Amino acid sequence: MFVLTLKGDALVVLRALRVRPLTRGELVDATGWSRNTVAARLNELIDGRWVVEGDQASNDRGRPAAQYWANPERALVYAAICGQDQLSGAICGLDSRILATDTVPLEFVSPDAALNAVRDQVQRLTAHPAVAGRPVLAAAIGLPNPIANPIE
Repeated sequence: MFVLTLKGDALVVLRALRVRPLTRGELVDATGWSRNTVAARLNELIDGRWVVEGDQASNDRGRPAAQYWANPERALVYAAICGQDQLSGAICGLDSRILATDTVPLEFVSPDAALNAVRDQVQRLTAHPAVAGRPVLAAAIGLPNPIANPIE
């Protein structure tokens, strides 16, 4: 089982780095934190393999600064939509790149049956070679009307 063990400040940095690579100075500007606080959060994220250091970026101070970004290989996100007649799902990296997709027929079902279909789909998708062995960090599931209310 996967447990997210990041502190709130580290999550702020990770969210900022999912959008685009940033330097430490840009993270200071984006967060309003001190350089020491940004450095501490970056070190925590690098140690946990949540963030990777990349190429050097030129800046107005004359010397290049390292850029950092969210490690797309660290964890996965499951996204799905439960339509009127099918369940369509995908597994994405932290960079939003789609790694695997799956669509299965879905009839008018109970909430339990819908959740079982989602569970089965996640198992199929996480067995895909492009994603095997990496934890699913989050899930987003759209559930419009095909879920029946079993209460009579």
